[in-house]
Amino acid sequence: MTLEEEYRLSCYEELTTLGNHNHIYLVKHKLSGEIFVKKVLSRFSLDVYKQLRDLQIPGIPIIHDLILENNSLILIEDYIHGQTLEQLLEEQTTLVYSDALAIMRKLCDVLKSLHTLTPPIIHRDLKLSNIILTSENLVYIVDFDTARYYESGQEQDTELLGTKEYAPPEQYGFGQSDARSDIYALGIIFNRLLTGEYPKHQLADDRYRSIISKCIRWNPEERFQTVEELKTALHDNISSDIGKPGFTLSSIHSDIPGFRTGKLWKMILAFFGYLSFLYCSMTSDFTNAKTGLPLTELQL
Repeated sequence: MTLEEEYRLSCYEELTTLGNHNHIYLVKHKLSGEIFVKKVLSRFSLDVYKQLRDLQIPGIPIIHDLILENNSLILIEDYIHGQTLEQLLEEQTTLVYSDALAIMRKLCDVLKSLHTLTPPIIHRDLKLSNIILTSENLVYIVDFDTARYYESGQEQDTELLGTKEYAPPEQYGFGQSDARSDIYALGIIFNRLLTGEYPKHQLADDRYRSIISKCIRWNPEERFQTVEELKTALHDNISSDIGKPGFTLSSIHSDIPGFRTGKLWKMILAFFGYLSFLYCSMTSDFTNAKTGLPLTELQL
């Protein structure tokens, strides 16, 4: 560690450890007073973390510093105010379909940004405790300790990592993990959000059973091949939920600007904004810039 790196680290005051992790700290910057998370990692891919730092992907905490010390990596990243999905289920047991759908679709968006990189980044440890939901209904994926690049042509992972119940067969030596490995974990997560249980104990009802079953197939070739495919399947099932218990408009408007956070005042402002735009579009007269004459329907 250089003197400059020592100085940068000295600017952060450790406040407390987070959860039961003795390598994750809540820290405060001594000059700005801002709160961050400091992690001391013994297992990591420096190249993956450097790329995450440089790209600043929405849905992943911004990384502010990376410092190597002996065989460890010290990381400073944004502190995300919210609760993990694991904490959420401890309070609610299960989620209504619309809330679970909204979370799943947002997870697909974050993972799409990772899986479409060259080479793709595979998280390999997606689980309820690694996903944070904020008060504004934003979803963040954290803990990329076991993340790795997909290597074309490699027959299996060089290191077998992941969390039991969420990790697919290929992470136990039956092949190389790829984007479909994260999709497997998404299937487990979706089932837990809907039932509170792992699929082997209780599978979700007929409404989403086929989607979850396809996510967690033993053979990766039989799963959804991309998170875009999975998101499309989730979207196609929304129409079948309309009018059924647990359905709310959040399933539909989660991707519409002004409606994404679910905040009532923001949705009201957005509604009147869209209404005003529509009214102006319908009542405005469009003229030809050269002649000054009104444009006909054909010219429009």
